[in-house]
Amino acid sequence: MSIQSATTAFMDGAKAPHRQTVAREFMRGMLWGMLPVLAAVGVFGRVWDYPFLVWDDNVNITQNGYLNPVSLANVAEFWREPYSGLYIPLTYTFFAAEAYASQLVGRDLPQAQLDPRVFHVGNLLLHALCVAMIFVILRRLVAHNAAAACGAALFALHPLQTESVAWVTETKGLLSTFLALVALYIHWSSGLARETDLHAEKVPVSWRRLGLRYASATVAFILALLAKPTAVAVPLVALVVDVGLLRRPLRRVIVPLGAWLAVALAVGVITKSQQSDELIRNRTRVWERPLVAGDALAFSLNKLAAPVNLGPDYGRSPLYVLGQHWCYVTWLIPTLVAVVLWRLPQGRVWLTAFGVLVAGLLPVSGLVLFAHQRLSTVADRYLYLPMLGPALAVAYLLSRRWHAWPIAICALLLAACGAASFQQAAKWRDSETLFRHNLAINPRSSASHVNLGFVLSKNKATEDEAIDHYRQALAINSRDVLAMNNLSSVYLQRREYARALETLAKAMTVDPKDVEVHNNMGLAFEGQRKYKHAIASYELALKLSPEHVSALNNLGGALAARGDFKGAVARYREALALRPKLVFTWVNLGNALVRQQKFAEAAESYRRALALNPGAADYHNLLGFALAHDGKIAEAVPHFAEAVRIRPSFTVAKNNLAAARATLEESRSSLAP
Repeated sequence: MSIQSATTAFMDGAKAPHRQTVAREFMRGMLWGMLPVLAAVGVFGRVWDYPFLVWDDNVNITQNGYLNPVSLANVAEFWREPYSGLYIPLTYTFFAAEAYASQLVGRDLPQAQLDPRVFHVGNLLLHALCVAMIFVILRRLVAHNAAAACGAALFALHPLQTESVAWVTETKGLLSTFLALVALYIHWSSGLARETDLHAEKVPVSWRRLGLRYASATVAFILALLAKPTAVAVPLVALVVDVGLLRRPLRRVIVPLGAWLAVALAVGVITKSQQSDELIRNRTRVWERPLVAGDALAFSLNKLAAPVNLGPDYGRSPLYVLGQHWCYVTWLIPTLVAVVLWRLPQGRVWLTAFGVLVAGLLPVSGLVLFAHQRLSTVADRYLYLPMLGPALAVAYLLSRRWHAWPIAICALLLAACGAASFQQAAKWRDSETLFRHNLAINPRSSASHVNLGFVLSKNKATEDEAIDHYRQALAINSRDVLAMNNLSSVYLQRREYARALETLAKAMTVDPKDVEVHNNMGLAFEGQRKYKHAIASYELALKLSPEHVSALNNLGGALAARGDFKGAVARYREALALRPKLVFTWVNLGNALVRQQKFAEAAESYRRALALNPGAADYHNLLGFALAHDGKIAEAVPHFAEAVRIRPSFTVAKNNLAAARATLEESRSSLAP
């Protein structure tokens, strides 16, 4: 054996035990990391079969024409321009992937519907991934598997996380946080960080490797911004930990994090330009915003320490906060907390954990105006990423005090959090349950009254209660156009057209450019057979929003009612070009084509309607009618027969079936041998 071979064999033998130790440590870490992940899935797993909510799920998913059907062209639209006033193309791309999966697994649903189970499972998966990332970050920062697992468990199980996990619309927050945590982990694990990390050996890293790591972290950060703009807090969170815990000199982090901060500021400006301040009543002046932010931080600290009476709308708008005398002193609470933490032993670490919480909340604290602020400057979902701070505090404490009493207290705390989150998740099981619960904790939530009214309006037996909730919403906010528009919809259902027009006229004085108001006004005029006024209302709605599918469909109906079937067909085709799965529009198109005696085209329209709803007896009868008039009697008979089978009392279909069979018999008897 040569000297070189002997040396290689010796070195391999020396490395083997080290490799085994590393492997054992890795497996031990994996096992500890799985515990909080499994706990999170166990606690929140009940949400997997919850339905969609009327709380923005309709706008973002169920009524999002770009998701139904899914296509590359539709996905490209999310990247081309903002959807619903917010540029979060990565989130909508994720929704598109879920919608495609929904079409594969939700075969028992009508084709026009999406399966909410797929979207809820997506949220559960993202939450599990975030918990796993929190564990690896904490393990990196405190170098203690069990302590890191406990900190990750707090992040996983705290009741404040329920809103983010149970609400499909907040997929954007989960996806953004996961990518933000990836960026932070790469940053804190980079060679630059390791030079001053208290728990890691100083390992020289090449500049090329540093560049690749920084580029990877930057890409993850940018993707986080494209999922939800609140990721602008990431550079601040990174800076707090770099300086406070890792003790990196400011000069070493100012350049890499400065670049991130520049990107974050650019995204913040763009996002701000897409949201109108007109949505916020009584906009706050610059000197008032620190008071609002201080109150928001104090409120969040209170919910963090005592997570009870949690809901989607606390009604803590700037207008409400500044109208209370205590708004001038609530900022003292977070200030006192910071002072106390600083005075504790290892105060630098506790202040760092507190700083992470504050840094994560800054973008949504009220220092900058944003759309949701018209309802409240505080929300449970705002604490999803900032929960890294409390998780870090728990992990650090246990890593230094891994004894019986701290472990027991932590176990009780986590058990209480898990039980509370399990109960809180039940509040999100459907829209009616959620908003009745929110009204119990915040009776002055106009948004809850409006959303509950919308749910109740779908049932004729609860229409009166729906009207009452809309009126209560207007008593709280007399300029709530959505409440007025929804109230008019109930009047339209009850054919109380004069009341509907009166309500819509009030809405017009508040916002004369609201598309839904003009669309409903057209329906009210149409109900009074004032087709000229109805057409004018629909056309004005389409002038404001040319791709408003409902207005296009309604305009087609009004034109057909006046005998303009050619114009009606054109409007129906425009609507179907935007939303090919609108079953009623296919039927309306077929009816208009029948009136033009274009029976072959009408039959094709009815076929498209049947493809979307195969069990509709009316559609089978209509298709049979079109086929029969197109001379295809033999093809019409099975559809008449199917209509009768589905609905045995369907007299019209029975008569059509009998007539079609008689016609077939006559044609056969007239045939010569």
